[in-house]
Amino acid sequence: KAQDAVDDSSQICDAAGTACCAALPPDNPSERGVQVSFFLVGANDEYGGYRSAQRSSAALAALVYGLNAYGLKAEAEVILVDWQPMWGKGKGSASPEPLRCTPEFRKVLARVPLVCEGPTDGRACRKGLVRIVEVPPNVAYRYSKEAVSEVHAFNLAARRSRGRHIFRVDQDTLTLGPFFRWLHWQKVSNWTDLNHVIWKARDFDIKREQVPTLVDDLHFYINHHTTTTAADGQPAAPCIHGAHGAKVPARPPYDKANAKGGGANWGECHNQAVGVLGLPIELVKDIRGMNEALIHWGGMEAELCTRASQSPKFINWVDISKEVCGYAFAHMTHDYAHHKNGEVPGQAMGFANTADWGLAKERSIREYVF
Repeated sequence: KAQDAVDDSSQICDAAGTACCAALPPDNPSERGVQVSFFLVGANDEYGGYRSAQRSSAALAALVYGLNAYGLKAEAEVILVDWQPMWGKGKGSASPEPLRCTPEFRKVLARVPLVCEGPTDGRACRKGLVRIVEVPPNVAYRYSKEAVSEVHAFNLAARRSRGRHIFRVDQDTLTLGPFFRWLHWQKVSNWTDLNHVIWKARDFDIKREQVPTLVDDLHFYINHHTTTTAADGQPAAPCIHGAHGAKVPARPPYDKANAKGGGANWGECHNQAVGVLGLPIELVKDIRGMNEALIHWGGMEAELCTRASQSPKFINWVDISKEVCGYAFAHMTHDYAHHKNGEVPGQAMGFANTADWGLAKERSIREYVF
C-alpha cells in the first residue's frame, strides 16, 4: 500500500551517495487515540540563503521536545513532508539526499522518544511520534517545477493524519513552551476546542546566526520565553489557564453576518505571519484542503479560511493570542526568494481541487516512522 511505512532506506541512501540513518521497520499499528497532528514541510535545498534543513530540523525538534516535555506525545503525532527537489531539470535528474539522511535530521531523529500506551504493567512502547512522508523528485516536479508546494504537502499530510485536528506550523517556526502549556490545558479539558479553527500569529524573530545551535539548546529556547510581560513592556494579563481548575471558555457559533462575499473576510483570517493554524480534519476533508492552485508563497491561509467558513462543518475561529501565556512561536529568519501567489504569469487563482486532492493517486510516496 502507498501509505505503508517502509525500511528500505539503505537503497535510497546509496542512490543519494551518502550513508544515512535507516528508519527502523514499522511497528504494529498503534491503538493510541491521536488527537492532534502537526504538519511541517521541508526540502533539502538552499531556500532562504542557507540550508533550509537547519530550520526545518529545529522546527521538528522543538515539536518533539515540547510534546514530550509537556506530557502530550501519546495524543500527538508530527508529520513532516519532505518535498524532494531536483538539482537538474526534467525527469530522472539528480536530487539531493532525503532530509532524514542529513546531519541535521539525523541528530533530531535519534532523539525521538517512543510512545508508551496502556497501564504501567505491560505497557507497549512503539515508534510513531514522527512520520516522515517523502515525495520523490519526479512526483514533486510534476506538481511544482519551481518551488516546494506547501499546499500539496499540507493536503497530503491531512489525508494521512490520524488526529482529529491538524496544526500547520511553518518549517521556519520554533514552537515554544507557552503553546504546549495551552495545548496541555486542552488535554485536561477533554480537547474542547478541536472542533474549531485555531490560530495564533508569530511572536518574535530568531537571528539567522543562532539557527544552527537551536537543536542543542532547545530547553532554553522552549522554556525561556515564558513571560509575565506583554509585547509592549506592560504587565501581561493574568494567564487564563494558570488557575487550578480553569475551564476552557465557551465558544459562540460563528456569526455569518461578519462574512463578506459569502465567506470569512481577510481580517478574520488574520493578515499576519502565522505561528500556528489548526483545523479539524473533517473540515479539511470537506473543503478538499488547501487550494492546490496556490503553489507559491502568500495568501493560501486566507483563501483556506474563506472556503472553510462556507462549510457546514465550520463552527468558529479561536484566536488563542490572549490565552497563551508568553511568547509561543518564534520565526527563524532567512532571505525571501520565492514568488508570491499571483506574481507568476498565468498562474491559476481559482479553486479546482479534484477528488484526488493531496496526491491521492500517487503510489511512489514513501513513509518512514520514528
